[in-house]
Amino acid sequence: MLQKILDALPLKFKTEKQRRELYSGKADPRLLRLVAFIALWAFRKYGRSPEITEVYRTEDEQRALYPNDAAKKSVHQFWRGCDVVVRGLDPSHHREIRDTVNLFFPYGKPIHRTCIYHDAGSGWHLHLQVRG
Repeated sequence: MLQKILDALPLKFKTEKQRRELYSGKADPRLLRLVAFIALWAFRKYGRSPEITEVYRTEDEQRALYPNDAAKKSVHQFWRGCDVVVRGLDPSHHREIRDTVNLFFPYGKPIHRTCIYHDAGSGWHLHLQVRG
């Protein structure tokens, strides 16, 4: 049911890999709701479709990204994280999306946020995460 809803959304994927991962049934349903919210918000407010750039990350992929921190874990490794970019929007609009997501979907743990706008080395993007 949720996949049918997501298919109807103005949503893009970096590659087919991200589409398969998001629709695999392994991604946390709360994450899917966040993606749906952002897709609707970005399209309605800015006329743009967000692009999913990363969903799942293997242990090897995590090590390649953080070679100096072998103990570092990511919500991507547990199907609770996803990266999104809305191409053509300036940083202030991405920050507005971030702030709106965090207002409506609190993470529920001090100092943590559901949506972070950052550049972790592969370009500025919205990082979505849900609590385990």
